[in-house]
Amino acid sequence: FVQIGSYHTLDVEPNFPISIYKEWKEHHLSRLKQAIAETKRPLLYMLVMDEKKAMLASMRGFGVNYEWELEQRGSNREERKKHGEEERQFFGELLSRMERLESHKIILAGPGFACENFTKFAKEKNPLLVKRFVMEHCTYAERTGINELLKRGVVARVAQEERVALEMQVMEEFKLKLAKNSDKICYGLKRVREAVEASAAEKVLVLDEILRQRKDVEEIIEMAEKA
Repeated sequence: FVQIGSYHTLDVEPNFPISIYKEWKEHHLSRLKQAIAETKRPLLYMLVMDEKKAMLASMRGFGVNYEWELEQRGSNREERKKHGEEERQFFGELLSRMERLESHKIILAGPGFACENFTKFAKEKNPLLVKRFVMEHCTYAERTGINELLKRGVVARVAQEERVALEMQVMEEFKLKLAKNSDKICYGLKRVREAVEASAAEKVLVLDEILRQRKDVEEIIEMAEKA
């Protein structure tokens, strides 16, 4: 019987039975299901590479998953410098694999100029893919390099930016229609409730703070979920 916003300590010991109950709302369950589904999908990719090898890892809800490694098959350094054929084959195979990735941000990192050279190569072949690249630096083109990106907070920052970008995209869509006086949008508690009650709402946007604090807003979201 603790009020919302206040706290109370419970001591739980081994072999001591405890049950926790919660009255679940439909939108609570919906958000949990979405979170579970998102753990199976990659949030973003990390590619660490140098002139000879590359490793791809994905960041998922449960942690890092190492997808594949690619190593350049070639002759000695002088021959590659003279012809560059092995490098083009290496970049071509790397690009082919990356084109099959789901549409998420790709952190591209490594020592030296391999990342820049690959980016130039990829830009000629697939400029849309290159727009997903986020250029960073790491010391090694292997698992140690992936760990370096994680420890420096690079992955967390890019993942957060990706989420913010998605929310901003939805808000920009709303503001654009608002500027055009479109009859496809409405805002304010009363009008949004009317749209939801009439099953005329395609998307309902709500600030999470308000959702937690106001019962009437929670009711609107429950109606929208059922519709």
